[in-house]
Amino acid sequence: MGVLPSPPRTPAGPVSTFRELGLIEPLLCALDELAMGAPTPVQLQALPALLAGRDLLALAPTGTGKTAAFALPLLQLLAAGEAENGPRALILAPTRELVVQTREHIDALGQHLGLRSYALYGGVERGPQIRALGQGVDLLVATPGRLLHLHRGGHLRLDCVQHFVLDEADRMLDEGFIEEARETLALLPAGRQNLLLSATLPAALRQLADGLLVNPHRVEIRAGSGPEAPIAQRVAFVRSSDKRALVSALLHDEGLERALLFVRSRDGAERLSASLQAEGHRVAALHADRSQAERAAALADLRTGVLKALVATDLASRGIDVDDIGLVISVDLPRSAEDHVHRVGRTGRAGRQGVALTLCDESDGGRFRDLESALNEPLVPDLSLPFTYLDAIPGPRASAAGRGAGSGSRRRKKGRSR
Repeated sequence: MGVLPSPPRTPAGPVSTFRELGLIEPLLCALDELAMGAPTPVQLQALPALLAGRDLLALAPTGTGKTAAFALPLLQLLAAGEAENGPRALILAPTRELVVQTREHIDALGQHLGLRSYALYGGVERGPQIRALGQGVDLLVATPGRLLHLHRGGHLRLDCVQHFVLDEADRMLDEGFIEEARETLALLPAGRQNLLLSATLPAALRQLADGLLVNPHRVEIRAGSGPEAPIAQRVAFVRSSDKRALVSALLHDEGLERALLFVRSRDGAERLSASLQAEGHRVAALHADRSQAERAAALADLRTGVLKALVATDLASRGIDVDDIGLVISVDLPRSAEDHVHRVGRTGRAGRQGVALTLCDESDGGRFRDLESALNEPLVPDLSLPFTYLDAIPGPRASAAGRGAGSGSRRRKKGRSR
């Protein structure tokens, strides 16, 4: 038996089907071939409104099926329309990795429709991109910087856009791309359908949404919330000096196939990765100093099982799209509730079960209380894990835990993986 906390059970039985949502046969055929099964809650709530042409505000963590929620209706609407001299649908995303993954997912869903899609991003030569745009594109997935650069050079038309999607909008804001997104909006024709998808809705983003969306249909899915949620959110109280040992014990669990470990800094990612590698763990660091090729190789190795875990910073993790990550560990507390939501969303994807474990050490009490307050719900303590240290429990929990544990309970609890 392993040392992982137990995730909740997956709910039994679908509540609806994609066919009942009114999708056309080519899309239903692709969904069957991709074995996508029943719609997720965000898909159930978003598809009817989007097929009816309404604007959408969707607040949901990664892994809840947001891409298919907007891609399926967009593909159906595009298939019913006529080709133009420029893209009819434009999707903006904050990172190259997300652009590539979104385009791949859209191509898989629309494989029987004959529509033309393209991924546009920086860091590569412009020539092939210019030639591809000249051959005609129905749906364009792009980072804002390269999109604007090619538009300014006269290589890209945006006056045919009928559907506009701002994906991972809070990350667009975090990375400083929101002004480029605003500049892009000013180039688009009026009367289009607008979609804004995000894990969170900070004030600056709410202001943008108010100016962008007209009478939007609103969908809100909380990460790991409710008794039927596929994500078990836990907190472990541990000494700072024992964090690495606890992580190592969790990675030794034979039932765990893939994990993500979050730290605050690039140096921290390198140190933890090197330490775990020295103990024989198949891990790699993922941060902004790694090249695009290195990051792509690390993700491929995680998907294929060459690696068991990645040690990532929050910025570098935004392009991670791996469906079967069973455990996310916040080795360092996140800087914000928004970062916590994004971390949690890397597990429990597409309805799969997952665990999100936050490590809180003896110096984290104030930050941890702030995090719980911002989340508006407490994280569930797991005092059964190795290296539990009750003195790291902040506030009233410490006295309650001490009373429940009995004499000597305030010493750390050592243990090993089983």
